[in-house]
Amino acid sequence: HVRSRRQRQMCIRDSCCARWLPLATSVVSLDVASLPTINNFQFTIHYLLFSINHSPSTNSDKEVFVNPLPPLVTKLGYAGLIPFVGLALMVQLAPTPLNYLSAESLAGYGAVITAFMGAMHWGANLHVLGKAPRGDRWADRNAWIWGVIPALVAWLALHIYIPVGLVILASALVIQRNIDKETYRYYFSNEEALNAFITMRNRLTLVSAGCLIWAALVILFVQN
Repeated sequence: HVRSRRQRQMCIRDSCCARWLPLATSVVSLDVASLPTINNFQFTIHYLLFSINHSPSTNSDKEVFVNPLPPLVTKLGYAGLIPFVGLALMVQLAPTPLNYLSAESLAGYGAVITAFMGAMHWGANLHVLGKAPRGDRWADRNAWIWGVIPALVAWLALHIYIPVGLVILASALVIQRNIDKETYRYYFSNEEALNAFITMRNRLTLVSAGCLIWAALVILFVQN
């Protein structure tokens, strides 16, 4: 009985070897000509996996990028209007001499913002320093010149009669906006971000220039 069981096991082993040995031998002996087919098959599998993992974004993904500007940029930009609105209200509502001090503070803040908007052009072009000229008149020369003009105008506005200085600052902000909306395209590689920034800039200019002019009118026609 034991001998017959061993014989059956040996027969099963020999049968398995006879069945699978040719297949194993053929796999091991694959010639080089079959390799491109295997490589193409692997490339196809990898491409399908890549396509699944990088499929077009869904509607929920697009909703995340409704505003291409970072939230911090938006918050800081609109927060910059707080001194304009607050000081303009104090010019009209605060008692003397606090109203005149508020007018001086408003003029100073308007001058700072005017100079800051001009300095943005210097900051946007600092990365080209030390490189060969690009052959563009704006990037190579005009941006640097235009960047300092608002600061000079703001400085002059602080040395004249305050209502007139406020009107000059308001005019400077509006003129800057009209010029900058044509030159910001040099600094933005994404059109959606450019349009969003210009939209925010339009709103900031409208409110800030309006506060400066309102304060000037209050000083000229209400308090005198």
